[in-house]
Amino acid sequence: PANGEGGERRQYPIFVSRYIVKWTREGFASALVHEIVHGVQHEEGRLRRWSRRDLECEASLHQERALQAFGVDKRSEQSVVHRRVLQLRACVPFIHWMETNAPDEMALWGTLNPDVPRLLAIFDAYAGAR
Repeated sequence: PANGEGGERRQYPIFVSRYIVKWTREGFASALVHEIVHGVQHEEGRLRRWSRRDLECEASLHQERALQAFGVDKRSEQSVVHRRVLQLRACVPFIHWMETNAPDEMALWGTLNPDVPRLLAIFDAYAGAR
């Protein structure tokens, strides 16, 4: 639940598919983190202002941080798929922006466990420039 303008509590359901039973607890928890970020984006009015890719990129970066915190095997199928979506779909505009505006930071993407707080700080600069 989140607090609305009048202090009332609002609830946002999170829907998961039946395939979630095949996921690990850590994978499921990281997916919840991703969806909670979308709730925060909604509360802050970003759903209407940001592109779908930027919304997904930010949520996926937080999910990456959760996967790292939970100690998920980065070579598992779930982690590999997540990383591909992160770098090859969701964050493509952000990565292109980094190539021009933060080229010294591009090495962050080349590590198994990227420094997500640093990437989120750069993402904030990117979002502010758009």
